Amino acid sequence: MGRFDGIETTKVTKTGSYFKPGMYKVRIKAVKWVKASVGTKEFCIIETDVLESSNPEVPAGSERSHVIDMSTVMGMPTIKSFVACVSGVDPSSESINDEVVDYWAKATGSYSPFAKICDLICSDANPLEGEEMELECVEITTREGKPFTKHNWAVREVG
Repeated sequence: MGRFDGIETTKVTKTGSYFKPGMYKVRIKAVKWVKASVGTKEFCIIETDVLESSNPEVPAGSERSHVIDMSTVMGMPTIKSFVACVSGVDPSSESINDEVVDYWAKATGSYSPFAKICDLICSDANPLEGEEMELECVEITTREGKPFTKHNWAVREVG
């Protein structure tokens, strides 16, 4: 048995380029649900093209991703906030669920519960492709004392 047996069936994946602290305007390329190639972790990945940047290390024209680890306690709240913002809804709204569902009912012409909207956003249909959004990234320190880049998506203006 050789060291590289099975390499023919191995998928090559693009490694992520992550945001650094700064203010950005981005265009969404895709939102994907990805299972880790090793282990049981799953991620929601928001792939973007940077249109404008305040950080010279992340110039306009570069590609960057927001990777959300869905195994953490903050996975679901982070996704909920992003979906609200892209739907033109303030994530702190008391009626966030109804407002997001109403937005997508108008956008798609049919009712779907919030969870199904999230499935749609992460699907091959890629309904957010081409949407432009504002994003602020700030470095915070976790409770464990580790640095972490927090992504604060701005509420998108919707017509």
